[in-house]
Amino acid sequence: MPVVGMGTVSYPRAEPEIFRSAMLEAIAVGYRHFDTGALTLYGTEKPLGDAIAEALQCGLIKDRKELFITTKVMVRRCSAGSRASCSSGVSEVKQSHEMILSYLLLF
Repeated sequence: MPVVGMGTVSYPRAEPEIFRSAMLEAIAVGYRHFDTGALTLYGTEKPLGDAIAEALQCGLIKDRKELFITTKVMVRRCSAGSRASCSSGVSEVKQSHEMILSYLLLF
């Protein structure tokens, strides 16, 4: 896990294209750890996925495995003793990342 990471929250929320461009620049200058949040929390998963896809296409990174992506699952998604309800929240986040962010390293 990289020591330095790029947080992806912005307030007010950035337009997806502006955010995608910022994340692409972060990859270009060397960031390899990105911390996202659930769809309703940050709303940055898809633009980050788009930036990663572009970084792969441009050759800024050679493989998705070069990046360490973390996220959060809201506690309200996890009922007491129910691992399945917590997993469904993780599943939603994974799906939002499309192919580029099809797995998470930490949540």
